[in-house]
Amino acid sequence: MCDYDLSVAKSVVGEPVYEDGQTVTYSVTVTNEGADDMAIGDTVSLVDDLAVGGTLVSVEGLDTSVPAAGEAITAAGIEAYDSIDVSDDPETPDVRHRGLAAGDSVTFVYDVVVTGTEPVTNTVTITDRGSEENNTASAEIQPAAPSLGLVKSADTEDITEIGQKVTYSFVVTNTGNISVDNISIAEGEFSGAGELPTPECPTGPVAPGESVTCTAVYTVVAEDITGEDLTNTATAAGETPMGHPVVSEESAAALESVPAPELTLVKTADANTVTHAGQKVTYSFEVTNTGNIPLDDIAIDEGAFSGTGELPTPKCPTGTVDPGESITCTSVYTALPGDVTGKPLTNTATATGVTLYGADVVSNASTAELASTAPLAVTGGQSLAAWSIGAVLALGLGGTALLLARRRQA
Repeated sequence: MCDYDLSVAKSVVGEPVYEDGQTVTYSVTVTNEGADDMAIGDTVSLVDDLAVGGTLVSVEGLDTSVPAAGEAITAAGIEAYDSIDVSDDPETPDVRHRGLAAGDSVTFVYDVVVTGTEPVTNTVTITDRGSEENNTASAEIQPAAPSLGLVKSADTEDITEIGQKVTYSFVVTNTGNISVDNISIAEGEFSGAGELPTPECPTGPVAPGESVTCTAVYTVVAEDITGEDLTNTATAAGETPMGHPVVSEESAAALESVPAPELTLVKTADANTVTHAGQKVTYSFEVTNTGNIPLDDIAIDEGAFSGTGELPTPKCPTGTVDPGESITCTSVYTALPGDVTGKPLTNTATATGVTLYGADVVSNASTAELASTAPLAVTGGQSLAAWSIGAVLALGLGGTALLLARRRQA
């Protein structure tokens, strides 16, 4: 009797889980742990009840098997061996079967379709002439429990300007016990006014316990900066190896929007001095949007005015003024005699506007000041001199008239 002893080990190729109707791949390795080679006529034989009806994929370590690789496994199990010629005469070969040499191994790989929704444990059995304690081996597979977790976040806590780029991150974790492929993100409710881009995700399956990160970059539009939170929900989705859908719970990200509307006004005039009644003075009102949101309905409110006339209503361009932009309003004032007093002609105004969500915005007060020419002073001496000159002119004119009259009489 040869002193050989076969041992067997069985494992699942890949994840030890299955979906109903999934093909599971098993690997069985048989090793000769005895001191001697297996005898002529001995083969490696194994039986696995679960494998019946499955397909033998490969045999490595022995050159022949029944069934052959690619064929179905029957209730008789699998038998493997090397074919050797034990004859001394080449012309009359005597081919026999022989199993493993001492210390050698043979590995069987076969596919089995597994059904059900309960844990499956199956045992493979071999026969030998040695100890029976190492002649069986089992492998257990669990029913699939696919699951995904999602955490959505942003790279900022608030939005403060139009055109700001917000990077959303979607960390997708395989919280189940089976691989999930074709990961994608479905955006849900979004309180923003812009268009959310489709998140980009890494390709390839995600093993249980592993995570991948998908990303999307959103560009802030003016209507997002209202003082209300910018909220966004999403779900992650994927597929099991057999194509069954897996969907996560929703995850949300909220950003605070911080509107800061502001107007700045600079009022100027096209003259430095008022010199006479009827002079036209053009006032310019440069209005700048120094806030972070657009403003509409720009207007000028005239305030205190030291002149005696009525200030006209300034005319402003229509349309929206975006952050950083400026417009110029104008008005033309006609000086009155009462404005030419030698005292400064001062004028104060403010600019107003309206946000996209209806809030009023008022600028700083800006003042334009013009000097005025003092009127000519009339003294007592000047009045007497003027009277004397007038009297002399009157007498002269009277004498001339009398002389002409006498000439006509002559």
